[in-house]
Amino acid sequence: MSAFLTVISADRHSRGLRIATDNLNLALEDMSRRIKTGTQYNCGGGTGTNDCVDPGPSWGAGKEIFEFIDQEDDRIKYQRGVGPGPLVGGGCGAVWPSGQGCIVRVKDFSSAVATSPEIDIKDLKFWVYGSSEAAKNIQPFVRILVGGSVKASATDNPEFQIETMITQREMDL
Repeated sequence: MSAFLTVISADRHSRGLRIATDNLNLALEDMSRRIKTGTQYNCGGGTGTNDCVDPGPSWGAGKEIFEFIDQEDDRIKYQRGVGPGPLVGGGCGAVWPSGQGCIVRVKDFSSAVATSPEIDIKDLKFWVYGSSEAAKNIQPFVRILVGGSVKASATDNPEFQIETMITQREMDL
């Protein structure tokens, strides 16, 4: 009976880990698709274009906010939110425990959380290359670093660091 309970516990643990990582993958895929078809990349937030080139592999070098215009001409902003707290003020909402992070997507004046409460986003950094007027010969792209942990069980919170690069694709008309 003890072995059977251990197997059930391990199965629940692996299912919880899988669900959380699938959610993180979905959030990053959604970000990638929106950024890939967007324009006017702005590292650090604001209007117009703004590059922030990476001086090295340090987490501290990137910007915590990234804004752009999506393919539907809406201004989109990605940033790390912290729970609990209102989404508009940079929080994750009431469901998130105090101090736990999430990825927040702001579209015009509405906000949505892109990650589930099982994922604690501790670091979210952006770098933008080729969006400024000075870099006209470079295809604009965004580098994103995401770090955090997955709440697989009450005692196990494996950490992760993910890096991805997204190249802007002009829409074919």
